Amino acid sequence: MRTIIFIETNKSGSSREAIRAAEELGYYTVLFTNRKKYIEQREEFPDIHEMVLLHTKDIQEMITCMEKLQSQGKVIDGVISFVDSYVSIAIELSESLGLEGFSLPSVKVMEDKVLTRQALNRCSANVHYAVFDPGESIESFINRLTVGIPHIVKAPGSTGSKDVYLVEDKMQLLEVMNNLLQEYPEQPILIEEYIVGPQWLIETLVVDGNVEILAVIEQEITKEERFIITGYYSVVNVDSSSLVSLKKTLNDIIREIGMKKGSCHFEIRKVGEKWKLIEVNPRISGGAMNSMVLHSLGINVVEQTLRLYLDLPVILTPIKREVVYTHYLTISTSGKIVKITGKNRAVRAEGVKEVYIKPRKGMFVHPPTSMGHRYGYIMAAAETKEKAKELALIAAKEIRFYIEEQE
Repeated sequence: MRTIIFIETNKSGSSREAIRAAEELGYYTVLFTNRKKYIEQREEFPDIHEMVLLHTKDIQEMITCMEKLQSQGKVIDGVISFVDSYVSIAIELSESLGLEGFSLPSVKVMEDKVLTRQALNRCSANVHYAVFDPGESIESFINRLTVGIPHIVKAPGSTGSKDVYLVEDKMQLLEVMNNLLQEYPEQPILIEEYIVGPQWLIETLVVDGNVEILAVIEQEITKEERFIITGYYSVVNVDSSSLVSLKKTLNDIIREIGMKKGSCHFEIRKVGEKWKLIEVNPRISGGAMNSMVLHSLGINVVEQTLRLYLDLPVILTPIKREVVYTHYLTISTSGKIVKITGKNRAVRAEGVKEVYIKPRKGMFVHPPTSMGHRYGYIMAAAETKEKAKELALIAAKEIRFYIEEQE
């Protein structure tokens, strides 16, 4: 039985859609997870043929489980993950089986923000940065810092805006660094120059060392306690000169990082005529991204990622071009969900493609400090980005969260 093992998944979004894509490709799907809740909610995962509860950071335990699956007659064609911090673990497991998957050294570089910056020292897309070693004095480090204010301060393993701070003076920098050092006492801290300008997200596959652009998405960023992306536009027509320079920049980045085969998304800003890398991650962006690209361009990014991994033919050309806007829902108060109304009305609203509401009754919610604290989205399509956004926001007004506020 041809089998693909997935290391962790979210209940919805890109990582879950990858499992559905594997099922549609005819594979027996196995999920390795440390989430006991998923086992208890087994009926909600019909696309996952087998779930195994184990420690998904324990390589040896997973190898033992893979051997058990093989002894049952299952032929493991792949081990893969679409979830932060598990991508490289899945590749290690692939290599233990002798499978030719994605490029492990480059993925490890992408998973560490400090290693990424250091790998790009010769690349024009890099930004000015400095790295604080936890063994030195914060005060002396700040006094000799040459990166101009304002700064972006990050923990090396930050994802989804968690542990990412905009710092506008030295006193704030001292406070943020002390807080990070308390949280991660043995980890370095990355300080970057703050780049001003519109931010784009680029979904790509890397095939034989060359970047293939699948989708270009413009991001809307809301500065609350953290940088939270609350809106995404699909850019269906990028002018040819920008596309040429963008692709050259992405190829320069990938060459320095050393990826030969894999999936990654870039967050990038254009300053004058130069592109500047904000970050790069070795997987598709999570949440609604796969669905958004599918509605906009007809490309199923997670399916093509699986095809690339499995050495099957990949489809890189859009089959349609429709402007899609995705509006994410956040909450301004803290408390427990009493009820949520309006989803059915939002689904029926003009232009709406999808409505997703994350919380359930009794769930504790709060204002966002990371992208994981967005509580749903409305996705709408129209002829222009302005109209698509208007339709999504109209539909979003139908959604109402009733919250029992906490003191």
